Amino acid sequence: MADLAEELNIGLPWMRQSLAEKGCPKLVPDLRAGLLNLYGDDTAERWLAAYRKWREEEPARKAAKRADDESRARFAREAEMTRINIEQRLIAEGQAAQAQHEADEAAFNAEAAKGWK
Repeated sequence: MADLAEELNIGLPWMRQSLAEKGCPKLVPDLRAGLLNLYGDDTAERWLAAYRKWREEEPARKAAKRADDESRARFAREAEMTRINIEQRLIAEGQAAQAQHEADEAAFNAEAAKGWK
């Protein structure tokens, strides 16, 4: 594994972290001898090719993730604005209904007051 890290000009700890966390192609050993993982030349070459391809595609993945994040944020903003607009419309309709009710009640009271005289 150290030889692969050296060939890629990256540190072994960074390579191990990348293998563990960053979603790069998995490096599967051909043989395990105790705690030692052994890799054949073909396996190493295939993994190097897959790793280089993964690294080349990284800017496109980041751009797609950024676009997806922006799309989600825009959708959330639009949903919140729609919710606020509906809430304001309902408040306005409620105020109009309350004003109409008060006007109807005032008219009824005026009619009732005429009848009492």
